[in-house]
Amino acid sequence: MDAIGEAGFDVNFGCIDNNENALGRAYSNLLADIFGSRSDREIFFQGVLRYIPSRILEYLMKRSENPRIVRMREVGSLATSVARQMVKEKAEVLLQGKGSRDVFSLLVKANMDTDAKAKLTEEELIGQMRTIIFGGYDTTSTTISWGFLELARHPEIQSRFRAEIRETESTIHRRGDAEFTVADFDDMPYTAAVMEEILRFCPVGYHIYRFASQDDIAVTANHYALRGGHP
Repeated sequence: MDAIGEAGFDVNFGCIDNNENALGRAYSNLLADIFGSRSDREIFFQGVLRYIPSRILEYLMKRSENPRIVRMREVGSLATSVARQMVKEKAEVLLQGKGSRDVFSLLVKANMDTDAKAKLTEEELIGQMRTIIFGGYDTTSTTISWGFLELARHPEIQSRFRAEIRETESTIHRRGDAEFTVADFDDMPYTAAVMEEILRFCPVGYHIYRFASQDDIAVTANHYALRGGHP
Protein backbone atom coordinates (compact mmCIF):
# COMPACT_ATOMS: atom_id res chain seq x y z
CA MET A 1 0.00 0.00 0.00
CA ASP A 2 2.85 2.40 0.83
CA ALA A 3 4.57 1.64 -2.49
CA ILE A 4 1.46 2.32 -4.57
CA GLY A 5 0.84 5.45 -2.49
CA GLU A 6 4.29 6.83 -3.26
CA ALA A 7 4.33 5.91 -6.96
CA GLY A 8 0.70 6.50 -7.76
CA PHE A 9 -0.21 9.48 -5.60
CA ASP A 10 2.97 10.92 -4.03
CA VAL A 11 1.44 10.10 -0.64
CA ASN A 12 2.80 7.98 2.19
CA PHE A 13 -0.16 6.06 3.58
CA GLY A 14 2.03 4.92 6.49
CA CYS A 15 0.80 1.33 6.50
CA ILE A 16 4.24 -0.11 7.36
CA ASP A 17 4.59 2.10 10.42
CA ASN A 18 0.95 1.78 11.45
CA ASN A 19 -0.72 -1.63 11.36
CA GLU A 20 -4.01 0.03 12.26
CA ASN A 21 -4.03 2.21 9.12
CA ALA A 22 -7.66 2.21 7.95
CA LEU A 23 -6.94 1.97 4.23
CA GLY A 24 -4.35 -0.77 4.68
CA ARG A 25 -6.66 -2.81 6.91
CA ALA A 26 -9.58 -2.36 4.50
CA TYR A 27 -7.62 -3.78 1.57
CA SER A 28 -5.96 -6.58 3.54
CA ASN A 29 -7.03 -9.99 2.11
CA LEU A 30 -9.65 -8.18 0.02
CA LEU A 31 -9.65 -10.50 -2.99
CA ALA A 32 -9.75 -13.66 -0.89
CA ASP A 33 -12.54 -12.28 1.31
CA ILE A 34 -14.70 -11.31 -1.65
CA PHE A 35 -13.96 -13.98 -4.25
CA GLY A 36 -12.41 -16.94 -2.40
CA SER A 37 -14.00 -20.27 -1.37
CA ARG A 38 -17.54 -19.70 -2.61
CA SER A 39 -20.45 -21.85 -1.47
CA ASP A 40 -22.58 -23.79 -3.98
CA ARG A 41 -25.31 -21.19 -3.59
CA GLU A 42 -22.91 -18.32 -4.33
CA ILE A 43 -21.52 -20.13 -7.38
CA PHE A 44 -25.06 -20.64 -8.67
CA PHE A 45 -25.95 -16.99 -8.07
CA GLN A 46 -22.81 -15.87 -9.88
CA GLY A 47 -23.87 -17.98 -12.86
CA VAL A 48 -27.27 -16.29 -13.15
CA LEU A 49 -25.99 -12.74 -12.64
CA ARG A 50 -25.81 -12.17 -16.39
CA TYR A 51 -29.58 -12.64 -16.66
CA ILE A 52 -30.45 -10.10 -13.95
CA PRO A 53 -31.08 -6.48 -15.05
CA SER A 54 -28.33 -4.08 -13.94
CA ARG A 55 -30.69 -1.92 -11.88
CA ILE A 56 -31.73 -4.91 -9.81
CA LEU A 57 -28.08 -5.83 -9.30
CA GLU A 58 -27.31 -2.27 -8.17
CA TYR A 59 -30.16 -2.47 -5.67
CA LEU A 60 -28.93 -5.81 -4.35
CA MET A 61 -25.39 -4.46 -4.01
CA LYS A 62 -26.69 -1.56 -1.90
CA ARG A 63 -29.04 -3.64 0.28
CA SER A 64 -27.54 -7.11 0.54
CA GLU A 65 -26.26 -8.29 3.94
CA ASN A 66 -24.03 -10.94 2.36
CA PRO A 67 -20.64 -10.61 4.12
CA ARG A 68 -18.78 -10.47 0.80
CA ILE A 69 -20.93 -7.66 -0.54
CA VAL A 70 -20.86 -5.82 2.79
CA ARG A 71 -17.04 -6.05 2.71
CA MET A 72 -17.03 -4.69 -0.84
CA ARG A 73 -19.26 -1.77 0.12
CA GLU A 74 -17.16 -0.86 3.15
CA VAL A 75 -13.91 -0.84 1.17
CA GLY A 76 -15.53 1.12 -1.65
CA SER A 77 -16.88 3.74 0.74
CA LEU A 78 -13.52 4.24 2.46
CA ALA A 79 -11.57 4.35 -0.82
CA THR A 80 -14.02 6.87 -2.26
CA SER A 81 -13.64 9.10 0.78
CA VAL A 82 -9.83 9.02 0.55
CA ALA A 83 -9.93 9.53 -3.22
CA ARG A 84 -12.29 12.51 -3.03
CA GLN A 85 -10.01 14.27 -0.55
CA MET A 86 -6.97 13.49 -2.69
CA VAL A 87 -8.57 14.87 -5.86
CA LYS A 88 -9.29 18.11 -4.02
CA GLU A 89 -5.74 18.38 -2.63
CA LYS A 90 -4.09 17.58 -5.98
CA ALA A 91 -6.19 20.18 -7.79
CA GLU A 92 -5.31 22.87 -5.22
CA VAL A 93 -1.58 22.11 -5.48
CA LEU A 94 -1.67 22.19 -9.28
CA LEU A 95 -3.54 25.51 -9.29
CA GLN A 96 -0.62 26.91 -7.26
CA GLY A 97 1.74 25.87 -10.06
CA LYS A 98 3.19 23.00 -8.04
CA GLY A 99 2.72 19.26 -8.17
CA SER A 100 4.85 16.16 -8.63
CA ARG A 101 5.19 13.51 -11.32
CA ASP A 102 3.16 10.79 -9.66
CA VAL A 103 0.51 9.04 -11.75
CA PHE A 104 -2.50 10.69 -10.13
CA SER A 105 -1.06 14.23 -10.28
CA LEU A 106 -0.43 13.78 -14.00
CA LEU A 107 -3.98 12.47 -14.46
CA VAL A 108 -5.53 15.42 -12.59
CA LYS A 109 -3.32 17.90 -14.47
CA ALA A 110 -4.23 16.40 -17.85
CA ASN A 111 -7.89 16.57 -16.90
CA MET A 112 -7.56 20.24 -15.92
CA ASP A 113 -5.92 21.02 -19.28
CA THR A 114 -8.44 19.06 -21.33
CA ASP A 115 -11.32 20.50 -23.31
CA ALA A 116 -14.51 20.65 -21.26
CA LYS A 117 -16.27 17.98 -23.33
CA ALA A 118 -13.44 15.49 -22.79
CA LYS A 119 -12.95 16.11 -19.07
CA LEU A 120 -13.41 13.32 -16.58
CA THR A 121 -16.00 13.96 -13.91
CA GLU A 122 -15.01 13.90 -10.25
CA GLU A 123 -16.60 10.46 -9.93
CA GLU A 124 -14.54 9.20 -12.87
CA LEU A 125 -11.34 10.57 -11.33
CA ILE A 126 -12.22 8.86 -8.07
CA GLY A 127 -12.90 5.65 -9.98
CA GLN A 128 -9.45 5.91 -11.57
CA MET A 129 -7.81 6.25 -8.18
CA ARG A 130 -9.70 3.29 -6.76
CA THR A 131 -8.64 1.24 -9.77
CA ILE A 132 -4.97 2.19 -9.28
CA ILE A 133 -5.09 1.22 -5.60
CA PHE A 134 -6.99 -2.00 -6.26
CA GLY A 135 -4.68 -2.93 -9.13
CA GLY A 136 -1.49 -2.08 -7.28
CA TYR A 137 -2.13 -3.12 -3.71
CA ASP A 138 -0.82 -6.56 -2.78
CA THR A 139 -0.95 -7.83 -6.38
CA THR A 140 2.77 -7.63 -7.10
CA SER A 141 3.91 -9.04 -3.77
CA THR A 142 1.33 -11.84 -3.88
CA THR A 143 2.27 -12.78 -7.45
CA ILE A 144 5.98 -12.81 -6.60
CA SER A 145 5.29 -15.00 -3.54
CA TRP A 146 3.40 -17.58 -5.60
CA GLY A 147 6.06 -17.33 -8.31
CA PHE A 148 8.82 -18.17 -5.82
CA LEU A 149 6.78 -21.12 -4.57
CA GLU A 150 6.32 -22.53 -8.08
CA LEU A 151 10.00 -22.04 -8.89
CA ALA A 152 10.93 -23.87 -5.66
CA ARG A 153 8.66 -26.72 -6.74
CA HIS A 154 10.33 -26.89 -10.18
CA PRO A 155 14.10 -26.44 -9.67
CA GLU A 156 14.87 -27.33 -13.30
CA ILE A 157 12.78 -24.35 -14.45
CA GLN A 158 14.36 -22.15 -11.78
CA SER A 159 17.86 -23.06 -12.98
CA ARG A 160 17.05 -22.26 -16.62
CA PHE A 161 15.24 -19.08 -15.58
CA ARG A 162 18.21 -17.94 -13.48
CA ALA A 163 20.71 -18.81 -16.26
CA GLU A 164 18.91 -16.60 -18.80
CA ILE A 165 18.87 -13.68 -16.34
CA ARG A 166 22.58 -14.09 -15.57
CA GLU A 167 23.45 -14.32 -19.27
CA THR A 168 21.52 -11.13 -20.06
CA GLU A 169 23.08 -9.43 -17.04
CA SER A 170 26.56 -10.26 -18.37
CA THR A 171 25.62 -8.82 -21.77
CA ILE A 172 24.44 -5.60 -20.11
CA HIS A 173 27.70 -5.25 -18.17
CA ARG A 174 29.80 -5.90 -21.27
CA ARG A 175 28.17 -3.01 -23.07
CA GLY A 176 28.83 -0.75 -20.07
CA ASP A 177 25.31 -0.51 -18.66
CA ALA A 178 24.17 -1.36 -15.14
CA GLU A 179 20.39 -1.65 -15.51
CA PHE A 180 18.04 -3.81 -17.57
CA THR A 181 16.12 -2.02 -20.32
CA VAL A 182 12.77 -2.89 -21.89
CA ALA A 183 14.68 -4.21 -24.91
CA ASP A 184 16.66 -6.54 -22.63
CA PHE A 185 13.46 -7.99 -21.23
CA ASP A 186 12.13 -8.46 -24.78
CA ASP A 187 15.24 -10.53 -25.52
CA MET A 188 14.55 -12.91 -22.61
CA PRO A 189 11.87 -15.29 -23.98
CA TYR A 190 12.17 -17.91 -21.23
CA THR A 191 11.89 -15.27 -18.50
CA ALA A 192 8.80 -13.85 -20.20
CA ALA A 193 7.32 -17.36 -20.49
CA VAL A 194 7.89 -18.05 -16.78
CA MET A 195 6.31 -14.77 -15.75
CA GLU A 196 3.31 -15.23 -18.02
CA GLU A 197 2.77 -18.77 -16.79
CA ILE A 198 2.86 -17.61 -13.16
CA LEU A 199 0.28 -14.94 -13.99
CA ARG A 200 -1.86 -17.56 -15.76
CA PHE A 201 -1.53 -20.25 -13.12
CA CYS A 202 -1.64 -18.06 -10.00
CA PRO A 203 -3.80 -15.05 -10.92
CA VAL A 204 -4.32 -12.55 -8.11
CA GLY A 205 -7.39 -10.91 -9.65
CA TYR A 206 -9.24 -13.93 -10.95
CA HIS A 207 -12.63 -12.24 -11.30
CA ILE A 208 -12.59 -9.02 -13.33
CA TYR A 209 -15.89 -7.82 -14.73
CA ARG A 210 -16.28 -5.26 -17.49
CA PHE A 211 -19.37 -3.91 -19.22
CA ALA A 212 -19.33 -2.28 -22.65
CA SER A 213 -20.72 1.27 -22.60
CA GLN A 214 -22.45 0.55 -25.91
CA ASP A 215 -22.94 -2.33 -28.33
CA ASP A 216 -19.93 -3.00 -30.54
CA ILE A 217 -20.41 -5.30 -33.52
CA ALA A 218 -17.32 -6.14 -35.54
CA VAL A 219 -17.44 -8.62 -38.42
CA THR A 220 -13.98 -9.84 -39.43
CA ALA A 221 -12.54 -12.00 -42.19
CA ASN A 222 -12.05 -14.77 -39.63
CA HIS A 223 -15.77 -14.60 -38.81
CA TYR A 224 -16.61 -15.37 -42.44
CA ALA A 225 -13.83 -17.91 -42.86
CA LEU A 226 -15.06 -19.95 -39.90
CA ARG A 227 -18.44 -20.20 -41.65
CA GLY A 228 -17.07 -20.98 -45.08
CA GLY A 229 -17.93 -17.59 -46.56
CA HIS A 230 -16.04 -14.55 -47.78
CA PRO A 231 -15.76 -11.02 -46.42
